[in-house]
Amino acid sequence: MQDKGSIMKNELRKIVNIVFKNNVLYKKLHILFLYFKKKELNLHLCCGRLYEKGWVNIDANPSVKTDLIMDMIDVKKYFSNHSIKNIKIIHGLSYLRFHEALDFLKDCYNLLENDGRLIIEIPDIKKLSKNILGVDSLCDEKGYLSYIEALRAIYAFDLGEHQNKVNYITYKFGWSAEHLKYELEKLGYKNIQIENPEYHCQLCNRDFRLIASK
Repeated sequence: MQDKGSIMKNELRKIVNIVFKNNVLYKKLHILFLYFKKKELNLHLCCGRLYEKGWVNIDANPSVKTDLIMDMIDVKKYFSNHSIKNIKIIHGLSYLRFHEALDFLKDCYNLLENDGRLIIEIPDIKKLSKNILGVDSLCDEKGYLSYIEALRAIYAFDLGEHQNKVNYITYKFGWSAEHLKYELEKLGYKNIQIENPEYHCQLCNRDFRLIASK
């Protein structure tokens, strides 16, 4: 349970974010400053509570720590093409519908410098399907937990949200590593590597990490 100081700090952050960081002029001036200040720009999109130094942390949620409040599909409106060194999206791509994701991935390609990298980590729908089908009985506690974990990854909720009956935003599409690689190749990405995940508990039987170059 949060103490009063933490609650006040979070509420103050929301106010500052909504009043200042969500302002279009602020965004444009901040991005202009970034172009002058940094030798290379690395975008961490849909960052959530994972704020990382060395990256421009961007999220649409005003309650989390960010550098910019922005929906990831709007990044193309504020950053110049061929100006980004790396774009990283950790458990964020699946919040987009299939057609939205394809448009967004094309926008990322345009934003990247030559040899710039796109880094994505998300649950693998094929792995999750296999995990669900591998459960023989929900009466077995281990099988039940495995089943719920797979559903949790498909729909993007945590057990705390479920237990506290909190509304949450679900994923809108499921990707397998092979499918995402195929679509990226069609968009012109090259040197695509599928690796083990590095975030979210590094669950290799659930997630995958993909790195692609322009």
